[in-house]
Amino acid sequence: MPPVGGAGTNIMTADTGQQPSLPAGTILKHGDYRIDRLLGSGGFGNTYLAFDNNMQVACAIKEFFLDGYNVRQSNGTVTIGTGTRRDIVDKQREKFRTEALRLFRLKHTNIVGVHGFFEENGTAYYVMDFVKGQSLASLLKNNQGPFSETKVMQEIMPQLLDALEYIHSQPEMVLHMDLKPENIMLRADGNVCLIDFGASKAFDFYSEDRPSTISSYTPLFAPPEQIDNLTEHIGPWTDFYALGGTLYELLTCKKPPRVSDVINRKDAAFDYSQVPQLSAKVRQLIRWMMQPERERRPQSVAEIRNALSGESVEQGVEQSTSVASNENKTKVDVADALPASKLHWLRKAALILVPAVVIVLGLFITRDYGVEQPEAESPDEQMVEVANGNLTFHVRGVSFTMVAVEGGTFTMGATSGVRYCDNRPAHKVTLDGYCIGETEVTQALWKAVMGSNPSNFYGDDLPVDGVSWEDCMDFIARLNSITGYSFCLPTEAEWEYAARGGNKSRGYEYSGSNNIGEVAWYGINSRDTTHPVKGKAPNELGLYDMSGNVYEWCQNWFDGYSSTSQINPTGPDYGTTRVIRGGSWRSNEAYVRVAYRSYCMPSNSSKTIGFRLAL
Repeated sequence: MPPVGGAGTNIMTADTGQQPSLPAGTILKHGDYRIDRLLGSGGFGNTYLAFDNNMQVACAIKEFFLDGYNVRQSNGTVTIGTGTRRDIVDKQREKFRTEALRLFRLKHTNIVGVHGFFEENGTAYYVMDFVKGQSLASLLKNNQGPFSETKVMQEIMPQLLDALEYIHSQPEMVLHMDLKPENIMLRADGNVCLIDFGASKAFDFYSEDRPSTISSYTPLFAPPEQIDNLTEHIGPWTDFYALGGTLYELLTCKKPPRVSDVINRKDAAFDYSQVPQLSAKVRQLIRWMMQPERERRPQSVAEIRNALSGESVEQGVEQSTSVASNENKTKVDVADALPASKLHWLRKAALILVPAVVIVLGLFITRDYGVEQPEAESPDEQMVEVANGNLTFHVRGVSFTMVAVEGGTFTMGATSGVRYCDNRPAHKVTLDGYCIGETEVTQALWKAVMGSNPSNFYGDDLPVDGVSWEDCMDFIARLNSITGYSFCLPTEAEWEYAARGGNKSRGYEYSGSNNIGEVAWYGINSRDTTHPVKGKAPNELGLYDMSGNVYEWCQNWFDGYSSTSQINPTGPDYGTTRVIRGGSWRSNEAYVRVAYRSYCMPSNSSKTIGFRLAL
């Protein structure tokens, strides 16, 4: 989720240099409201402190203003920026209206109230209660220390449970989806109030028409199903994960651990050193709510209340931890079984059939990622064709091309625009030459190698989907046995360099164009399905579908970026989640940008995830 500015934030638009927020004194809705000042700005709008002239009370007004798409004119009117697609803005504006309607229907002491919706200045607004008080995040910062266990568990927690129980019990279940201390206000009267339902979702669990995308989240408070955009796995337990993270921050004054740290380090991931007196029951409650596996978290508010009233919190967590431990003995990640030294892949000369081609091309590099390879079958002499530095393979009747990528130096990460999911700081990366798949691995190639098809959408020319990172390792081992070559997944740096067009890059936002529709199948044009590879225009290197169609697995473990320059980076030596890149057929435009990065557990599969090969 894009960061929200603090009080008095003023963000300049790139198009006009004018302020996108309304100035103090602006009159709205024919004199009904007067703007006093800007409270904050985010990626989807501005929030103002205002005065209701009819009721003679302060209120808050939220204005729809899509950062990077909308432009404020000198008369206050909001328009669409030059070259920006109206359908994208219209879709987000409709979500804004839905958010207002959803909140209008929620009437609860611990939820911010919405009283009206209107359109003006070429955009939309809704009117909310002005909550007098401070967010719990601000109080943590100002108090310079954690809240007491008594304050949290006896005053704050019961009210949060009441609010969650209320929204989860609606006929069309509402999930907050962004619960964190910044979105919980402590009123002057001591009551808490949930705010910012911009990421919320309404679900009818008896309908197949569930939301297809999760537009935003806060990584440290989001569980795997939310980060991986698995809407079919979203439920009350998703909010409970964030509630566990919220309790942890309130009680320790520390940000909650990453999901990967919870899995790898278990108890050690939760650092209670600042509050050693914290009760074992509360510690167990946090662990229970922040279980990475959704089935092992509480499933309802009633279950949490029952646990708090007895001794079942510790018993429930210990039981789920024991089950997880037993499962981990049978589900070992490929890298976990390797010597540490093997996790640094060794670069070696590519196995080209004709020695002269090796001398001429000289830039093809492959890696040994430490996986014991099956004994190679005798390669067919006609299996590989070389043309313009590219290699075309013929495997059991299926052909695919590996495109030569000349080495070079580029800036990796987001340098401007939308910033999501650890795609900063931007930093210099230098790569040697390599080859990468012209297309995503198709179902035809998968079937030729594996003899089966795991995909959710069927078609030989469609990208294979529904494959985990571990499945990809199995496929690559078999492909290497057939061909005698050392295929692999691209590193994240190699993927991004290729997506940007290598040393032919023209600096596009998406892979091959600034016009997303030219190069990508994504949420707006995909009709909720994958599409045959090479159906859109290629990028500068002749690579297809690096934006959209399916997310693509990379070799790396996921971690934050470093600001230092790097040469042939391979990522961290260990972790819990693997990198996926490129967005998918159900992603919005922000998630198919070449700088956007996400991650998924290597044993997980999804109908939104496939892969492409490197060599």
